[in-house]
Amino acid sequence: MNQHKLLELQKLKIAVIGDVMLDRYIDGRVSRVSPEAPIPILEKKGIKNVPGGAANVCRNLYDFGADFKMIGVVGENDKPYLELKQLFCGHEESLAYLVECNDRPTSTKTRVVGNGQQIVRIDDENTSQISGVHEQQVIKNIHMLRGEVDAVIVADYAKGVVTAQVVDALKELASDGVIVAVDPHPNNRQDWSGVTILKPNLKELRELAGVDITLVDGQDPLKNVELSNALDILIERWHLGSLLVTLSEHGMVYVEPSGDRSWVPTQAAEVFDVSGAGDTAITFFTLALAAGWCGKDATQFANRASGLVVCKLGTASVSFDELKRFY
Repeated sequence: MNQHKLLELQKLKIAVIGDVMLDRYIDGRVSRVSPEAPIPILEKKGIKNVPGGAANVCRNLYDFGADFKMIGVVGENDKPYLELKQLFCGHEESLAYLVECNDRPTSTKTRVVGNGQQIVRIDDENTSQISGVHEQQVIKNIHMLRGEVDAVIVADYAKGVVTAQVVDALKELASDGVIVAVDPHPNNRQDWSGVTILKPNLKELRELAGVDITLVDGQDPLKNVELSNALDILIERWHLGSLLVTLSEHGMVYVEPSGDRSWVPTQAAEVFDVSGAGDTAITFFTLALAAGWCGKDATQFANRASGLVVCKLGTASVSFDELKRFY
């Protein structure tokens, strides 16, 4: 691939729908244990905020240089939402499709990190289904993007935004020929028949299919009977045309519309942190698919991007300059 083909991806317009979050990292050094309880004492060095959940998918698009629209639910001018807006400074128009709620906070994950290791995570969020009023606003915003985007990515973290009615609106887009790529969550069982592609990770595949899967290092996952059975179950259940499964250090498996299956081993030099790797995978796979690449090439591209992001600490993304070194 030449870099001209890579540049073409930056011209695409992608809508991201799902659970918008703020990821906050409190970093510091641990050198002693508290005399009050058997817990570490953190000497705080700094605080870092980064987009999380569906917002992290947008961050991947933003850092790569592609156009995006973010659809989700946030707290009305609460501090995490204001911090998210600051992180996307200069791209306010991309956030215009967010629905603000005065009775629901912006989902926030606060991770306390000592000596490079997570000590605890604090979740501040409302995971109940969004109200009917807010649901209709989300659906209205989905319809407003009809004909305006090249593809849609659904980042479902089971925080109440991706309802059955929202899924129906997404299926309408798919029936119109828009690429709809879904990162599903087992705790939000929806009917995904009709979408373009589903992208679970190994844990999600196990739970969605109800199959216990154990992979062996160095072995082709396509030779694993349990994995093959799980793929069959999801494809049959939702009549899927395509399926992409991220397997962490075992790479990725792609099922084509023809039924052919291929495995791409991981290209990560060292797996340091898998946070957000699934977001990166679905981002770059969808970009490539929307540009007209074949599924196998799109899988290779997504695998390369994910291999870069797992070498970084925390929820991260990949820039155009990082990727162009390989093409």
